[in-house]
Amino acid sequence: MNVEINGGGWTEFDHAYYKTYDNAYTGYFCTFKSEGRASFDSVASGEQGYHLIDFYPSIYKQKATEANNTLIPQLT
Repeated sequence: MNVEINGGGWTEFDHAYYKTYDNAYTGYFCTFKSEGRASFDSVASGEQGYHLIDFYPSIYKQKATEANNTLIPQLT
């Protein structure tokens, strides 16, 4: 399934989100350089029935590294 998010915020706390599937961490996404928009594909797994996809705001706790200039999120 394709999921599209619109309305990501502009503050440090509002533009990065953690994604969980059935209460298990599956990744994160950021809306900082996309004007509040994010789109990603997700595969539903497990038995038939209801499954939960949730998004939680996150905050960066580390500085960018020189080698690859990426930030590593920390679940808070």
